Amino acid sequence: MALSEPMFIILITSLSGIVMKLISMCYKSKCATIQCWGINITRDVFIEEEYDEKKLQKNDSATL
Repeated sequence: MALSEPMFIILITSLSGIVMKLISMCYKSKCATIQCWGINITRDVFIEEEYDEKKLQKNDSATL
């Protein structure tokens, strides 16, 4: 069964969306160490937490 052009576009778009969502979830993760498929990523999450707290405080003060 050969894939028609619309099905091919839908498949590529869906796979791209899944990959982008996984990257987004990894970026938003507060984990200091991430291990996936033999790749080990260690990062400093304290700086990100401070940035998020300042952003929340700024948003809270703007809504008051």
